Amino acid sequence: MPVISLGKLPAGLVATMRSAAGVTSAQSDVLLLDISGSPDAQRMFSEFLSDSEGGGDPLVTPYFGNPLAPFVAPAAQAEVLSVLTTFAPLMAAAFAAGAAPAPFVPAAALLVFGGVLFHHSKIALLAVQGEIQTSAWFAAHCPALAAVPSGNVICDLICTYGNCVVSTRLRKH
Repeated sequence: MPVISLGKLPAGLVATMRSAAGVTSAQSDVLLLDISGSPDAQRMFSEFLSDSEGGGDPLVTPYFGNPLAPFVAPAAQAEVLSVLTTFAPLMAAAFAAGAAPAPFVPAAALLVFGGVLFHHSKIALLAVQGEIQTSAWFAAHCPALAAVPSGNVICDLICTYGNCVVSTRLRKH
């Protein structure tokens, strides 16, 4: 089995997000930070990602079992996986002003079990979250995501790093 090398978030960021989130679990060697209910922790994480290459290479897995999102159809779940698959190999230059849109890559449903390895957190969190929540680039390819009513939960995005796991909730904008 291949070994995956995951990036780590700075210890200071993890500590301040942990303090702000208040919802953590450290029952093993892995710290779980659920920042879904903490605007402060979400803001800190987003600011960190915006200002840096941010945290190395996370493994990103969508979780669709949230009871707040019972309507999210299998088609929308497949579209979320497709967005993850499309964005995973991209570098920051792909998101620069004037860059051509990346070709849309339909995903295999099995990716949900293993997650998708991203080049760095800035793309994994900022670009992917924005696309899943707005369907701005791939609306023509993601009709089920585009049809999710504004404000509704789409999925929880689980980002696994070498020193912690960060969970955040994605809602339709």
